[in-house]
Amino acid sequence: MSLSPASLQALADDTAFCDALLARSRHLREQLDARMEQVLVDQLDGLAAAFKPSQVEVEVDEAMRARLFEIVARQWAHVGEQMPHFSVLSHEDWRPEQLNAERLAAFYETGRGELVLLRRLLSQVGLGLPCKARCVELGCGVGRVTVHLAPQFGEVEGLDVSPGNLAECERALAQRGLTNVRLTRLQAPPDIQQLAPYDLLFSRMVLQHNPPPIQHYLLRELLARLRPGGIAVFQLVTGGPGYGYLAAQHLQKHATTDFEIHALPMPAALALVRASGCALLDVFRDTAGGFNVSSYTFLAQKL
Repeated sequence: MSLSPASLQALADDTAFCDALLARSRHLREQLDARMEQVLVDQLDGLAAAFKPSQVEVEVDEAMRARLFEIVARQWAHVGEQMPHFSVLSHEDWRPEQLNAERLAAFYETGRGELVLLRRLLSQVGLGLPCKARCVELGCGVGRVTVHLAPQFGEVEGLDVSPGNLAECERALAQRGLTNVRLTRLQAPPDIQQLAPYDLLFSRMVLQHNPPPIQHYLLRELLARLRPGGIAVFQLVTGGPGYGYLAAQHLQKHATTDFEIHALPMPAALALVRASGCALLDVFRDTAGGFNVSSYTFLAQKL
């Protein structure tokens, strides 16, 4: 029996048929998974080769840092007011007009995967979650991950710049009866210096939305306040095709409604870890920044 090209294309376009076929053929699924993994690796290798860290300005003076931070604060005040959940995960289901009780519950359930990732990263280096410890979440947003972190720690402090997102986070915590979370709005760079010492930092899909000098400053100050033996888990975009950054140029062309992705070069990130007195325990590529950039999650421990 043979099928015409049109019939074959119809079967290829039928997702239910393809899923059923893959489910029945372990060998075929393994081949497909291996091919997809190789495509992703090849793409990321190409991105890394095209990126030149010297093109990125990572340190500026205090006045310039304040101006850059103001840009970020305005951007996230805007998106937090207009589309808080979509600003955290850009999927059509999370747009305000699409949200209902069922979808909202599904949105918050996606945060459980971040807790699973955190546990796995720690277990791979022989560590566990430090129970009754103090956790800091940079960029808590609407609480997608916060609601899963809170039951695991004695205290959680969620940091964010968006009033709208923080209001949603507070609502989500109250609905779940979680009372061990303190929410702090960062209104200027020096606010981070008021942070009390803590035991675990968690931050993914957050720093990448800040200009490199803001990422550099926040990460430096956060790692400085990590207690001895404390753990830092954070994700950064480290480059992308043609990415460069000069603060003065950024000030000339930014817009309040921009949803920006920025990179902190790998050499700068590794230097910060070393300078803070931390040991890098693990670093791995991820897709948290998207498929067209080089993105990594870091695991470090304060010595």
